[in-house]
Parts: sequence; structure tokens; C-alpha cells
Amino acid sequence: LDLVLWRPGARGGRRGRADARAWLAAASPRPSPSQSKSFPASAAALYTLALALSAWFASIAFRRYVRSYPAALLGGLVYGFSPAMIAQSSGHLHLTLGAVLPPLMLLAVDELLHRQRRNPLLVGAGLGVLAAAQVLIGEELLAFTGIACAALLVALVVLFRRQVPGRAGRALLGIGAAAVVFAV
Repeated sequence: LDLVLWRPGARGGRRGRADARAWLAAASPRPSPSQSKSFPASAAALYTLALALSAWFASIAFRRYVRSYPAALLGGLVYGFSPAMIAQSSGHLHLTLGAVLPPLMLLAVDELLHRQRRNPLLVGAGLGVLAAAQVLIGEELLAFTGIACAALLVALVVLFRRQVPGRAGRALLGIGAAAVVFAV
């Protein structure tokens, strides 16, 4: 009730700003002393780990498309430690962790649609697990990844028009497996 009646600068029986803050602090749940000491350290470790993992996974994905390892490493470093990632790592853990999975999804989609060297059911199941994990981290990044995958699909169909009928069966099998695993 004090918080509802509180007005900054009001006089005449109303409580002051310091009393309202004290009431709000007393009403809010407080972490135990061990939790309050461990959270900043664990959050800093997660932010650092997310940046490093996103750079590493992106360098693995880029290695598939470039011939030299230093170029793939540079691409991974630019992806993982870009100004956008550094800016998001100051307070948006879901966006920082969300950038870890899209390079792995790119590898899975490339394997399903273009390379087709591995079992499409296993690759599709892995893609479904990655997509489900991405939904739990941040669904907007999954939407952006889906748009990028759709653009990749269109580019592959345009560039490799003659190979589409022969590869469509395995690709659809893998995409179906990904949809089933994602739905479960």
C-alpha cells in the first residue's frame, strides 16, 4: 500500500522515496549469500564461453567452404567476437548463447541438401535437436537461421538445377527427421 500511495516530492503524510525503496527491497526475494557470490562468476563464464564457442563453431563451418585454415579461423573470430556479439555479451545472455548454434545448423543443412555423405536420418535428428535447443535459447535467432537456410536452399536449387531430382529424396528424409525430432 505504501508503494501505491508513494509520490516523489509529495508532502503531508506520504512516505518518502527512501522508505518506498526499502519496502520494495524487503518485499523482493533475496538470494542466499552463496548464490549472490557465485552468480556473477558463473554469468561471466557463460558469456565468455558463448563467445568462444560461437567463434570456434563458425571457424569449423567456414573451414568447409574455404581452403586455408587461417581464413576459416579469421572468419570464426569475426563471427564470434564481432562488435555485435561483444555488445550483446554485456547483458543479453540469450543472444550471446544463441549465436553458438547457427554455424552447426548450417553444417547440418549443408550436409542434408548438398554433400549427402552421412545418414540423413541422423543428420536430420541432429538438426532437430539443434533447432529445439535454439528455441529454448531464443526463438528469434531460429527464425533468422530459418530464413538463411531458405536462402541457401534457393541458391542450391538455382546453382545445381540438374542435381535436384537425384538429391531431393535424401534431403526430404533428413528434413522430415528434423521436423519429427523438433516436434517431440
